[in-house]
Formats: sequence, structure tokens, C-alpha cells
Amino acid sequence: MSLWEEPRWIGKVVAAVLLIAILFFSASAIRGYFVNFQKDDWRGTAQFLSANCSGAQDLRLYFPQWTQKYAPYYAPAVAPQNTNLENTLITPNIEAFASTTPATYDKACLVVSHDFSPPVTKQIAQIQSALKAKYPVLVSTLKLSGVEVDMYGK
Repeated sequence: MSLWEEPRWIGKVVAAVLLIAILFFSASAIRGYFVNFQKDDWRGTAQFLSANCSGAQDLRLYFPQWTQKYAPYYAPAVAPQNTNLENTLITPNIEAFASTTPATYDKACLVVSHDFSPPVTKQIAQIQSALKAKYPVLVSTLKLSGVEVDMYGK
């Protein structure tokens, strides 16, 4: 009996080769994800905020608002303390944000992450402008993977 007379044997070899190829490419893709993927650096953000903007007189704002839980996971002292003000950031009503931003804090830290599409970039620029009206000195800017922190002072 020749190989050509037994097609089930060839099918098993082809299936085994395909399975090995799929496993190889899947394993290399998974390895590449965990080795090379740049995750947002919330740990570094929490360290920076803890050292520079964690006092009771330091205003911390997170934009988009849903990112406000990530830095406090690593350092609870950097949680936002003015959620009413952050709620005005949900809609692009910068006038409401500017009018309700208190100037009573010593400094303000704006933590920006993720979506940098043109409409959101425009909104971020408006938020920065509103903060500069009350806190005119840009003390520092920290750029980490996926996160940017602007610290404003008087």
C-alpha cells in the first residue's frame, strides 16, 4: 500500500503541521504583547502626584473623568477631592468649568490620559486655558506612557 492510497495519514500530518504553526504564531504574538506593549504608567503618575500634588490644598483633576481611579489605586492620597468640578468636565462646557474652578488651592494638577483625537485635544486645550486663568504658572509637565500631568501654580 502506498502513501497515496491512504489519504487519512496525509490528513493527520497536515493537521498536525497546521496545529503546530498556529500554536507557534499564537505563542509569539502573546509573548510580543506582554514584552513590548506600552501600558499607561499610572504607577509613575501616582508617584509624581504623591510627591508634588497630594496635599489638601492641591487641586487634582483627571480627564477623562473615568481615569480618576487609576492613580489613587497606587496612592490613595492622590484621589480627586473636587468631584463637582470634575463633573463639569464631562461635557465640553468649558465656561462652566472656568467659572466654577476655585482659585483657593495652592496649585492645580491636571492628569490627562488616553484619547487624543482632535475634538478631545481641543477640549484639553480649553481646560488648560481655563486652569491657566486661575493658576497662571505652568510649574511642570510630566509625560509618561499614555498619561500627561500638568502642574499649575499661582
